[in-house]
Amino acid sequence: MIQTKSEECVRDGATYRVETSWDDETGCADIREYSLTGELVRRCDWRIWPKNERREGQDGEAIWFDASGAELERQPIRDQP
Repeated sequence: MIQTKSEECVRDGATYRVETSWDDETGCADIREYSLTGELVRRCDWRIWPKNERREGQDGEAIWFDASGAELERQPIRDQP
């Protein structure tokens, strides 16, 4: 089942509208940050890997892109102790 949530957050002193859609079955998500004027600022492709592909406590990866689609950063998604 796909679920969505919208909220406002403050990052580096700026307020953004954050829309998150995630799949309950896979744990994967699409996160989009918009300026208060409605322009896409950045997005995240949050991917949980299948159990047989996980390694050293890393369950997946979050990849952030700017509005043009250029990759900004990659962050590991780790097991919670």
